[in-house]
Amino acid sequence: MTEPVELGVDPQPRKRRVAKPLLLWGIGITVSVGFLTLISSLIWPGQAVYLAPVFCEQPGNDAVVVSDTYSTGDGRSTNFTLYCVGERGQTTDKGWLQPFLLMWAAYLVVVTVVVSVVLIAAKGRSPSEKL
Repeated sequence: MTEPVELGVDPQPRKRRVAKPLLLWGIGITVSVGFLTLISSLIWPGQAVYLAPVFCEQPGNDAVVVSDTYSTGDGRSTNFTLYCVGERGQTTDKGWLQPFLLMWAAYLVVVTVVVSVVLIAAKGRSPSEKL
């Protein structure tokens, strides 16, 4: 025999679904940080110079960001390129995609840490402290 079931009462307790909100927050933060990285690299492309130790081998540990602006039929275009410069002036083109992706990852780590700290701090407060 089966046990009687009350109307309006779920016999199985509902499981909290945590994965979907976390996934949506993760995607939102990642996309937002991508736009932040894009805008910041357009305002200050020279921040890629700080990635020289990652991309430039010794002795060419100095880096320069070069912007090439040219006119097209639709307007003006600007490309940024990270060059590693050796002791005798030899240059190595490191492109822009890899430095941009590394900057994106660095920004993502910083924003994730800040958001996590804020959420943990807010979770530990009592309702009277929030006011």
